[in-house]
Amino acid sequence: MPSPTEPFLVGNEFDWNTKAIYAVFDYAGMRDGLTWSVVWTRNGEETARENHLWDVERDGSSGTRWAAYFNPEGTVLRGGDYTVSIYIEDRLQTEASFHIRYYVPPAP
Repeated sequence: MPSPTEPFLVGNEFDWNTKAIYAVFDYAGMRDGLTWSVVWTRNGEETARENHLWDVERDGSSGTRWAAYFNPEGTVLRGGDYTVSIYIEDRLQTEASFHIRYYVPPAP
């Protein structure tokens, strides 16, 4: 059984019935008030964006953090090629790409 503090099913290819994706990233040297963003794209089109101000008291200046992408309705994510990008002060820090398989109905 996976540890509750460690990522599981790590990869860059996911089944059609995936309902959520988590991006886990390490950070260091963060300061109060820095703006940071997480941008998710599907097939080159932006699908979600989170903008935040860093709070050292809450988040610390270094450590590990995660961001999640999901449909609020709880439905599966659409198939396609995705990218998640992390920005600090509008500068790209890191990004990762992954693919969610398209649903293919079984042949009759």
